[in-house]
Amino acid sequence: MYKIYIKETPLLLVDVSIGFPMLPGSENCPVALYTGKSRQLLNFIDLMEKNDELQQVTIFHSDPAKLFEDLKSLFICLEAAGGLVLEPEGELLAIYRRQMWDLPKGKLETGESPESGALREVEEETGVVHLQIDSFITETYHIYKEKGKRILKKTYWYKMFAPKQALIPQTEEDIQEAVWIKPDKFTPDHYPTYQTILEVLQKGLYNTPAEGD
Repeated sequence: MYKIYIKETPLLLVDVSIGFPMLPGSENCPVALYTGKSRQLLNFIDLMEKNDELQQVTIFHSDPAKLFEDLKSLFICLEAAGGLVLEPEGELLAIYRRQMWDLPKGKLETGESPESGALREVEEETGVVHLQIDSFITETYHIYKEKGKRILKKTYWYKMFAPKQALIPQTEEDIQEAVWIKPDKFTPDHYPTYQTILEVLQKGLYNTPAEGD
């Protein structure tokens, strides 16, 4: 299964063998069988961009990998990497940018490995030093528009450790704050964030699969 977020709504690409007939769908959670035509995918993407009432969209196919490749062909595809950084007492490093709380991440440079890119981006965005990667957490996908073009971004996430230290937000990247936060306080009620970030926190902190995984 593949999960791609569009405006915080998950688009699920699922193997039909799990039982399409058992999921009739609803107005806010439509389901469909993929016909092999890209126009069908574009119609659902248009719907998700325009309808804020949707909770989830599920598209079934006998070969989800092929379905995902067909979807990718419709977009400019970019790769990014970032980190869930913890200090010795267990506080995590978070940034505040464009009215949302986030984890540090950024686009990979040409030829750069995800691990190197994740370290570089976390260091650049927060000023943190003595950073070490512990383990790979997960990959996330989201679709957004930039200069009128749709972008599909894949982000590699790594669990990292660093000494607690003063942080320097990268203001030229619109980062207003970089802070250490206790994980149990990093909730949407207190720190508005993205669904992808909540998934990274669930998997990275508690080794808990996100809903739909």
